Amino acid sequence: MNELKLGALKREEVERAVDLCRDSILEGPNSQYTPAQRAKWADIDRADWTRRLVDQHTVAARDAQGTLVGLASWVAQTGATAWLDHLYVAPTCQRQGVGLRLLQAVERDAREQGLVRLQSQASLHLLPLLQRHGHHVLEHRLAGPDKDLPCAWMERVLEGVQG
Repeated sequence: MNELKLGALKREEVERAVDLCRDSILEGPNSQYTPAQRAKWADIDRADWTRRLVDQHTVAARDAQGTLVGLASWVAQTGATAWLDHLYVAPTCQRQGVGLRLLQAVERDAREQGLVRLQSQASLHLLPLLQRHGHHVLEHRLAGPDKDLPCAWMERVLEGVQG
């Protein structure tokens, strides 16, 4: 996507951001999950997701018209680790570099805060992007309320950390 602008998620965008996450899960192309698994992933607690997007470091991606097309959120944890909580791209904008730009912004921001690693629980849909950009699988897991949704706990050591 040529004209992509990154910036902080605005309060008035939070409800749309939660919808974007859900749409990404349900409608994203090339999913490795069955429709039933997608429905389970998308059964989110809107209040919880809203709180997390507001409370965490959340980067929004907007197209040339200012429309929200993706977001990523992260939080610092103990042990100089950042946790990548969300990375979602609108279904019509996937596989156009939006996710990579968001990932790079998160990594840059975490490095600037002196954090030395970025971890995440990645869906099978996100796993290839993370692997292509230096993240490795620490453990394959099962997530969700019934612990039946395959995912991976992943990590990348961030280079160039100041501190």
